[in-house]
Amino acid sequence: LLTAPSIQSLELAYQHRSRIQTANATEALIVGNPTLPIAFTESNGWEPLPGAEDEADKVSDTLSGYLGTEVKALTQDEATETVVKQRLHTARFIHLATHGTLASGPADSNPQTVSSGTADISSAAPRPTGLQYSTIPGVLALAATSEDDGTLTADELLEMTITNPLNAELVVLSACQTGQGPITSDGVYGLSRTLLTAGVPTLVVSLWNASDTHTVELMDEFYRQFLEEGKDKAQSLRQAMLKMINEGDPNPQYWAAFTIVGDAQ
Repeated sequence: LLTAPSIQSLELAYQHRSRIQTANATEALIVGNPTLPIAFTESNGWEPLPGAEDEADKVSDTLSGYLGTEVKALTQDEATETVVKQRLHTARFIHLATHGTLASGPADSNPQTVSSGTADISSAAPRPTGLQYSTIPGVLALAATSEDDGTLTADELLEMTITNPLNAELVVLSACQTGQGPITSDGVYGLSRTLLTAGVPTLVVSLWNASDTHTVELMDEFYRQFLEEGKDKAQSLRQAMLKMINEGDPNPQYWAAFTIVGDAQ
C-alpha cells in the first residue's frame, strides 16, 4: 500500500522519480539519536533515543554495502541541524531517526494540542517560548550549534528547496507522527506534503508515536528487502511488517504507524 495526498501529488512524485534518475546524488544521510536541544528536553520532557542510534548504525551498514562506499551515521553531537542542511541536497537516501513534533503556528498562536515523540501534550496556555514552531506543521529535533537551534522545520525545508529541489529518491522520517497534519482539500498539510513539494518521490512517515526500540527491527528489514531483495518500497515495508508480526512483536502499535507516501518504485 502507498498513500498519495492527491492525484496531482502522485503525478508530481512520478516526475520527481524521473528527474532523480539523472541526478548525481550518490551519498546517504543517516541520522540517529541527535543530542537534543534544551528547548525540547525542558518543554516536551524528551529523552535520548538509544534505539534510534542503533537503527541508524544498522541502516548505515546496509547502505554501505549497497552503495559500495562507507556510510557513517550522524549520531548525538555530530547530528547537527547545520550539517544535515549542508548534506540534504547531495543525498540519495535520507534517514532521520529522532524525535518529531507537530506544530501549526508560531509560539503565540491559539492554544492547541502539540504532539511530542512520547505523548500528546494538551496545552491551555501559549507554547513555551523556547521552542520555535513552524507555520507548516512539523518539526524534527537535531543537535543545536551556534548557527542553528536544532529544530528543522517544514518551513525551513520548503525555503531550502523552493528553487533547488532535493535529489533523494527516498526519505525516511523515523520519528513520531511525521505523517500527520491538518487535513486540507489537497490532503495532509505537513512534513510529508512539504517533502513531496521539495522534490522527493517517496517518503516513509509515521501516523502515531513510534517506539525507537521496535523501529530498529522494522527499518532494518525494510532496507534489506528494498536494497538486497530488490522489492519496491511498498512491498519492502509490507514484508518488514510481516516479519514483525511473525518473528518480532505482533502488537501493531510498534510497526503499523509507518506508511509509504508517493511513488513505490
